[in-house]
Order: sequence, then C-alpha cells, then structure tokens
Amino acid sequence: MVKHFKPFFTLLILLIFTTLVLSKGEKLSKPWIGIQVGELTRDLSIKYGYYPNMNGVFIHYVFPAGPSGLAGIQSGDIITGVDGQKISTAKELAEFISKINSKKNIKISLFRNSKNKVISVSVIENPYPNANSSKYSNGKEQPWFGVTLKNIDRDMAEIWGFPIKNGVLVVNVYDGSASCKAGIQAGDIIVEVNGEPIKNYEELLAIVTPLKPGKTITLGIWHNKKKVSKEITF
Repeated sequence: MVKHFKPFFTLLILLIFTTLVLSKGEKLSKPWIGIQVGELTRDLSIKYGYYPNMNGVFIHYVFPAGPSGLAGIQSGDIITGVDGQKISTAKELAEFISKINSKKNIKISLFRNSKNKVISVSVIENPYPNANSSKYSNGKEQPWFGVTLKNIDRDMAEIWGFPIKNGVLVVNVYDGSASCKAGIQAGDIIVEVNGEPIKNYEELLAIVTPLKPGKTITLGIWHNKKKVSKEITF
C-alpha cells in the first residue's frame, strides 16, 4: 500500500528542453540511464493494476532530463527486459547496465497500462557519479529509502505554500521501508542530511548512496511547517 501526497492545486510541469549528444564508442566508467528502480511487490502490482504475480522491475522515479525521461519512460512503468534479455529484478537490471562500457542505445521492454512497449534509451556517463538510481550497484545491496521523491523549486513552494524554497519533497512512502519505520510521511520536505543542507534529490543521493546497509543517519525535515529531525536506519 502506498501513501500519497495530494496537493490542492495542479502543478504544471515545465518541459525541459535538453539535448543529449550520443557519441557512440565513447568509454563509460559509470553507465547511467536516469531512473530509480525497485522490486515489483504485490502491493505495487495491485495498486497499478498489474498481475499480482508479475515479474519485473518497478520504476519509482525518472530523472526528467535524463536518457529515460527524454525517451518517454515514466514512473510506474515496469521493466521486463533489455535488448531481448529477460529482467526480473532490480539486481539483474543493475548488473546488465553496469556491464555496458561505451555509449550506446539499448532497447528497454516495459509494461504500461496493460500494454507491452519497447523504448530505445541512450546509455551515458552518470552525471552524479556518487549516486545510484537503484537498490543495487554491481550486484551489491545499497541503502534504500523506500520513498518516491521530487525536487521542489520556488514556483512549487509558492503554489503549495511550502515554508522553504529548496529541498526534496516526499511524494510516496512505501509500507515496511526504512523511511516508513522512521516516521517519514508523504508531504515532508527533506532539507538536511546529518546537519548538511541539501537543495535537491541529486545532492541527497550523493550523500546517502555511499553508506553501507545498517548505517543510521539523521534527516532534517520540514513537517507541518516545523523543522524536525528523523533518524533513519537502512
């Protein structure tokens, strides 16, 4: 079951006019397609109207100006294969992407709205080398929030009446996740990690990703227009 943050106003999403130049053959040290993924649980399957026993990788977040975002991949899509190879888990997807050592296009098979689709996505060098978009990196488990996050900006803050102009909005919190156990709620805004200010999702990932499972951190959060601290153990 997923808890949702439902604003009273509709936020118009600005189109991001970004061009990615793909130089085929260029070597990659950290291949990246610009998505945050996790396992497809039964609760997620039921919520999105998928088969309860369906296999695949659930996309929680898509970087709007990243390769997947520009290609039309969306949050809520389920990845079922890459280049004709079946993909059932986030670990398998991370391992497949990690083995790509030069810029290229890959064919991602996915399931959306009861239909199968194949979308071509460019693999590029990760612009956030200290951050991961998956629970797994090279097959090793990484810290996992169990939330869907969204950057806020000045326009969003004014429309929704947020008390601050920068930070990371918690959109969804997944039951049983580290964030849920820590008491983080949809609508909270993360502004600090261990006392260090953060302005966006990318800065948050850059700090959290290198941490090992079992590590406890303190998040500074705006909750109900008050700043509070929450400890979260991965």
